[in-house]
Amino acid sequence: METFLNILTIISLSLFLVTVFIGLYRVIFAVFGFFPSKKYKIAERKGNFCILVPARNESNVIERLLKSIKAQNYAGKIDVCVIVEDINDKTVEITQSYGYDYFVRVNLNNKGKGYAL
Repeated sequence: METFLNILTIISLSLFLVTVFIGLYRVIFAVFGFFPSKKYKIAERKGNFCILVPARNESNVIERLLKSIKAQNYAGKIDVCVIVEDINDKTVEITQSYGYDYFVRVNLNNKGKGYAL
């Protein structure tokens, strides 16, 4: 019985010490995390972006995408090009209503978004 109590005491003490060390570890990182080592200046936006959207019968979801792109604060720095397979696709109308460009694929032998890009 005494051996069992000794083993139980050792296990309890070990768990207590592990818990204390984990707590100290968290406190140390919490304190030093408030003091960043370097100060970085805010980078200026230099480049332009072109977003290519291969779309085939995407009229149900393309409007949310274009609205989200339009809401970005990169005024005049984003060009959007939607690639469609058919000029009669309703996606073309939606793209034009947002003022973005569209391209119609001519080689339709290879299907898929990878070939559209």
